[in-house]
Amino acid sequence: MSDHRSITRQVSVEVAPTIEELAAMIVHMSNGDQARLISAMAEEAKFSVTRQLQYVTDCPLLTKEGRALMRLIGDYSSPTP
Repeated sequence: MSDHRSITRQVSVEVAPTIEELAAMIVHMSNGDQARLISAMAEEAKFSVTRQLQYVTDCPLLTKEGRALMRLIGDYSSPTP
């Protein structure tokens, strides 16, 4: 008869999310968290926002759906009266 013993071990692994996982995380955030994220992105990229948006717009990986989302975000950039 063998003596079975268990070992409890905590393992930490750092894995960057995929683009799809990151997108899912963002769209499922609360409105407050999304507002904070967009504000933080603006702060992080304040030196080159216009240039970065143009790079994204010109990128062949941007789908028509992605372009439509960018347009929609722009349309909703002002608060409701």
